[in-house]
Amino acid sequence: MSTNYGRSIMSQLQRLVSGLFLLPLFATCTPGNDKTYAHGYTSVLSSFGEAQLGEVCLHFASTMTAGNFFKGLEYRKPGSGSPSAGEFRKDGRIISLFPAELDILVGFHTEPCKGNNWPHLSPPEAGDLVRPLEIEASWKRGVELRPAELSAPPELTTKPTPFEKSIIWKYTFHIRARDVPLTDHLVVSIYGPEKKFLGRVTFDLISELTWLPGLPK
Repeated sequence: MSTNYGRSIMSQLQRLVSGLFLLPLFATCTPGNDKTYAHGYTSVLSSFGEAQLGEVCLHFASTMTAGNFFKGLEYRKPGSGSPSAGEFRKDGRIISLFPAELDILVGFHTEPCKGNNWPHLSPPEAGDLVRPLEIEASWKRGVELRPAELSAPPELTTKPTPFEKSIIWKYTFHIRARDVPLTDHLVVSIYGPEKKFLGRVTFDLISELTWLPGLPK
C-alpha cells in the first residue's frame, strides 16, 4: 500500500470513528513534579485492531462518547516517589466513575492481506463479509474480564460502502456503565463465523490521557 493511499484510508477510518487520531492533550507540571493531563475532545479513541476473514484483512478502531463528559477530563499523575495515587478530575472535582451510559462506535475498513492484491468485493460479497461479524464488550480490571451490559445489540449504522479500493462500515451501540471505575479498561472484541475470535481494541483512559505530551495550559 502506498503511503499516500494508506493515509487516505486511515483518514476515512478516522472520520468513521468521529475524526479522532492525534487528540489534543494538555499537560502542566504541578508542585512535586506531578503532572496534569487534560483531554480536549468529547470522544476517546481506542487502540487499533487488525483481523482477517479469508483473503480479506480488516482494520478497525472505536470511539467512546458520553455527552461532554470526556471533554476537559483531567488525569493528575503523581511525580516519581510520590506516595499518592493518580486521580481524575472534572470541573475541579475529583471523580472516579464512568457516566451511566457510554456511546460506542466501531469503524472498519478492508485492505489486502500481506502478499495479496486488493480484494475486489461486489456489494453482495461485502454484505456476506459483514453479516457473520459479532461484537462483544467486556470490562477489564487487572487480568479479570467481566461482560459489559449493552442496552441493545450493536447496530450496523453505516452499511458497507466503497471508498477507493477499500470497503468501510461502522457499528454503534450503548453500554450501561453505572458504578464502573474510570481505571477499568473497556475491551471491544470482534468475532467471525462460528464465533471465531478475530481481534479486539481497548479503551484505557490513563494511557489515552498521558501517552502524548501536550502544550502547557
